[in-house]
Amino acid sequence: MAASTQRTRTMISAASKPGLPHHIKLRHDPGRGRWHVLAPERVFEPDAIAVEILKRCDDQRTVQSIAEELAKEYNAPIDNILSDVIAMLQHHHERNDGSGYPNGLRGNQISDIVRLITIVDIYAALVEKRAYRLQHTHAKAFAMMEEMGDRLDRHLLQAFRPIAFGYH
Repeated sequence: MAASTQRTRTMISAASKPGLPHHIKLRHDPGRGRWHVLAPERVFEPDAIAVEILKRCDDQRTVQSIAEELAKEYNAPIDNILSDVIAMLQHHHERNDGSGYPNGLRGNQISDIVRLITIVDIYAALVEKRAYRLQHTHAKAFAMMEEMGDRLDRHLLQAFRPIAFGYH
């Protein structure tokens, strides 16, 4: 009988030193003036806050020092920034209905910022061209997200609608 192995996931704390995996690159496109996360079979355009966090994920700085830098740069309370950075790094795969990982959190157990990052991440993945498929239109992408039902926060998804359709 083979020994059973239990999958574990590293938990993010203020002392963690996050870094991007070797196959993931953060690159600036000076022609477009935009940052991109490059991964196999995927290009993602993160929002400005995510870029500021990812630029600092160098395996050298702690989450605490990243939060301190951001708090100073944005003149924001360190406690709020620290909790948002930890939440973004730790819980961006959680889903509103509890089907995500690593903790199976649901609803209000997931911070607002993470629930919004999840919506933006999925939307970006749908409207960007991939090596294995063409991009979806904004309307098709939004319709697909609405079909995800309770996996996404419905209120935040509807608040995101004007941005998805360019009415902001």
